[in-house]
Amino acid sequence: KLIVSDPKALNYILFTASGRFPKLPQRRVVNKYMMGPGISSAQDSDHKRHRDLLNPPLSAAETREHVPVFRANARKLCDIWRGILQESEEKTPVDVAMWMTRATLDALGQAGFDYEFGALDNLDNELSKAYHNLM
Repeated sequence: KLIVSDPKALNYILFTASGRFPKLPQRRVVNKYMMGPGISSAQDSDHKRHRDLLNPPLSAAETREHVPVFRANARKLCDIWRGILQESEEKTPVDVAMWMTRATLDALGQAGFDYEFGALDNLDNELSKAYHNLM
């Protein structure tokens, strides 16, 4: 298994030469089962079509416009973690992946759809619950 973290290499693998790095068939099946037919299970020309539709709203200019939303969610997440650690008497493990998923869901909801999932606040939100049950 190879884990790539270099931004230029990731750009090449995911965008420039994505056809040369196909998704594993079992991964596509799981993605399609969990999320339905879409970009996560698409391959080749179908994947390119999905990506072309998603690129404009995910461009640098569009993303820059939402920096305040991302920053606010990052601060909120840091405050939550700080509170967890201050309330504990011993070293308390923090489920970083779970909290990052919640922060991402809140940020995408606010920036992309002007919608409050309330995932960081543990709000009783049906969409947030459905997403977490899916994951």
